[in-house]
Amino acid sequence: MLHQSNTDWGKAREAFESASVFYPDADAGRQAEAFYAVGFVLQKQDRHEDAIKRFDQALQRDNRQGKAHYARALSLMHLKKRDEAVAALKQASSSEGNAGVKAREALQMLGE
Repeated sequence: MLHQSNTDWGKAREAFESASVFYPDADAGRQAEAFYAVGFVLQKQDRHEDAIKRFDQALQRDNRQGKAHYARALSLMHLKKRDEAVAALKQASSSEGNAGVKAREALQMLGE
């Protein structure tokens, strides 16, 4: 079952990467979504360093994307890079929606 799940994540990552490559003229928001989606899949595959790179690419296109800041923070925490994770959580905390709420809760739990 785990093998099947990894295969599905791999296929999803390939599809999202294709979208980010084959639609270079898409607006920045759509490009950011594609890079975020690739990062999300890489995160689910425990490829946190690669995921961070994709979240960074998403944020280069749309720095207001709270979910990318929050997801980036999660990967940084997994890699035990607390200071960088806190900075990413602070960025995410100013966003509206679920990512902002989760980021504020995480900062409170970390005593920040």
